[in-house]
Amino acid sequence: AMYFIVAGETAYFHGVSTKPITSSQHGNTMVTAHSWVCEYVLLVAWEHQGLMTTLGMPCELALLGATAFQDVLLQWPDVRDFCSKYAEIFLADVEQIDAELSDLPLEKVDTQSIADR
Repeated sequence: AMYFIVAGETAYFHGVSTKPITSSQHGNTMVTAHSWVCEYVLLVAWEHQGLMTTLGMPCELALLGATAFQDVLLQWPDVRDFCSKYAEIFLADVEQIDAELSDLPLEKVDTQSIADR
C-alpha cells in the first residue's frame, strides 16, 4: 500500500527490516504530516526498501492499496495513461542512473513533462 501521513510523524530507516533499538543506530529520515511514502507500489511490482515506524509519538496513516487504485484507474483512462507514463519514466530513470531504490518520494516530479510525453 501507499501510505499517507495524516498526522504526527514517522521515521523511515532505509535498508532496515527490523526496528532499531534507538534511532541513532541507523540514519533515518523523518516523514511528517501531509507527506507520503511507497507511491511506487501503485505503479510497479515493488518490494519495500526499508522500515517506517513511529518513535514514540502517535501517528495517523491513511493507506491506498494497489488493487483499489488500479480499479479506479480502469474508470479514468486519461489518468491511467498518465500513471503508466510516470511508471515508465521512473523505471527508465532508475535503470539509467543506477539509483538506490527508496520508499521515499522523489524530490521533484515534473508532471507537465510526463503529460507531454
